[in-house]
Amino acid sequence: MRTPTGSKRVLKFVVDSVDIDNLDMSTLQGNGVTFHVQGAPGSTSTMRGGAVTMYVERLSGHLSKVLGLPIPIDLGEITLTPDTLPRWLYDLIGSIPIPLDLELTGVTAKQAGQFGGTLHIPGMHLFNDDAPYSNE
Repeated sequence: MRTPTGSKRVLKFVVDSVDIDNLDMSTLQGNGVTFHVQGAPGSTSTMRGGAVTMYVERLSGHLSKVLGLPIPIDLGEITLTPDTLPRWLYDLIGSIPIPLDLELTGVTAKQAGQFGGTLHIPGMHLFNDDAPYSNE
């Protein structure tokens, strides 16, 4: 993906919908200031109204469903990056010629870009601060 500061490798996800419990996003605004967007505590923010395309540098979470079927045990946190897909997922993606439906919980993402859909954030709270920002 090309950015104003150069190119970066990303994973591309196209999804029909997104549900985010307890939304908490932040980004470095500049000069040591961090910009925050938060949903109301306990709320679910949603993205609907068409395909949502996400370009992700890193996505971590716990796999809870594959093809709509619950995973009976916690397999631990998985982390997906352009350079490190778990071997079992790499093998699965190559053997299924249809879109793969995965559901993750407890997700943390480092996004490079996002397009499409309509974002609804209940009780949206915007603020700036000088708290340390980690772009990891």
